[in-house]
Amino acid sequence: DVSPFLCGVIALSLLYAAYASQTLRGALKAVPSGQWESGQALGLSKTAIFFRLVMPQMWRHALPGLGNQWLVLLKDTALVSLISVNDLMLQTKSIATRTQEPFNWYIIAAAIYLVITLISQYILKRIDLRATRFERRPD
Repeated sequence: DVSPFLCGVIALSLLYAAYASQTLRGALKAVPSGQWESGQALGLSKTAIFFRLVMPQMWRHALPGLGNQWLVLLKDTALVSLISVNDLMLQTKSIATRTQEPFNWYIIAAAIYLVITLISQYILKRIDLRATRFERRPD
């Protein structure tokens, strides 16, 4: 018998791995092919070219899409409560049923999701600023 938690993890992992792979593929295609050639001209190995030249540029292109996918994944975790995974929404429903005050408890759950999302957005913004620090013009 497979646990609902494992089913939820597998389903969300497969779904978002597919989205992330497409984001990374697009970011890799956004890096000019001349970067590979310039690395070869410098005598770097293919591994060194990828990690020192291509990946930092790829990361800048992939970061906004991956950040967006992370925020959507945070919100989609509420869907696993439909298969009886013990998450925030299932706990909120349980407490709301016992206390007969659903509005208050769902507002608290929404506030928790909002705080998690705002913290994630702040962290992603900081990472993006660090990744693009050489592209910005000094004021």
